[in-house]
Amino acid sequence: FTSDAVLVFIHNDNIDAGVRKGEGDEAAADLGANAPKGTPTKGDPKKKTIEMEGKPPTQVQLVDLLQLTVEQRGKRPARASIVISAWDEQSDTLTPEEYVKTNMPLLAQYLESNSDWLSVRIYGVSAQGGSFETERTELARREPVHRAYVLDGSGSEVPIAEPIAWSLGTEDQR
Repeated sequence: FTSDAVLVFIHNDNIDAGVRKGEGDEAAADLGANAPKGTPTKGDPKKKTIEMEGKPPTQVQLVDLLQLTVEQRGKRPARASIVISAWDEQSDTLTPEEYVKTNMPLLAQYLESNSDWLSVRIYGVSAQGGSFETERTELARREPVHRAYVLDGSGSEVPIAEPIAWSLGTEDQR
């Protein structure tokens, strides 16, 4: 694995936040966990096992993906763009970076703690520029190429190719 660039797309409707701090046994039961009753003992590993059905939360999957990438390539410096698609469906109150910190804190912590080898930028992208359900008439008046937009981590609009160019390290060569 020799790539020095990673580009990850996440659709904001498909983010499973999983269990958050303080939600405890009730949330675990909702996720299909069968927590063992009683206190686990050192000699009985089955009493320590929790069985989960389904997939792990999105942030766990993303951290796992990045960790597998490290195993394959080593801790050579790399760049990653994390792109949250359908950004037009988000409220205007969060920037893409704030969105990740709020909705995927494990991922945010992983990215921060590995910043010595992994440089990351987070983007929000909208391919259609708004909701066809509520803004159909306005969107139809505009050319599709002019409706699409990309926001950087701080919420500023940037050129549509920036997530790719930044990951590849070619952003200054345009």
